[in-house]
Formats: sequence, C-alpha cells, structure tokens
Amino acid sequence: VKIPVKQEVLASMCGVSRGIFSECIQHLARAGWVELSYATMALQNAKAWKRYSAAHRHSHWALANPTIQELIAQMATFLTVQNKASAASLPT
Repeated sequence: VKIPVKQEVLASMCGVSRGIFSECIQHLARAGWVELSYATMALQNAKAWKRYSAAHRHSHWALANPTIQELIAQMATFLTVQNKASAASLPT
C-alpha cells in the first residue's frame, strides 16, 4: 500500500520532529514493515499490518507507550508466529 506523503507531514501528524520520525520509520524499514522512497512510504504486507493492528488494538501495547525497539520486536514476533501458522497449514 503506497502512501504518497512526505515524512515531514507524517511527523507533524504524529506530533514529533521529522528527525525523530525518520529515526523510527527507518527502524520499521529495516525490519521490512515499510519501504521508503522520495515523498512516499509503502506499507509492506498490508494483511499483516491489519492482523497486527486487530490483534493488538486492546492489548497492553496500546496502553504502555512502548519504545520503537519494543514495538518492532513485538511486530517481528507476531510475523514469525503468523508465518509458522501459514506454513503449518500448507499441504506437504
């Protein structure tokens, strides 16, 4: 899912500086959750984002204000579990 918006705009929407936003979004890019290019951010695997959001909407993460490293670790764990479940359901 491509989002044609500059990081500066997203940073403003999040209420943080562009530098802080850039640092955090780079973590997500390195973890494979987003792809960044000039004035565009693309969410990778929209279905995974949707499942992650639904699974964690009311969890302690919504209340705890996790660090970006904690959030990425949680997302990575979520994807690992989802991928194992998908692989287990494939015919051999």
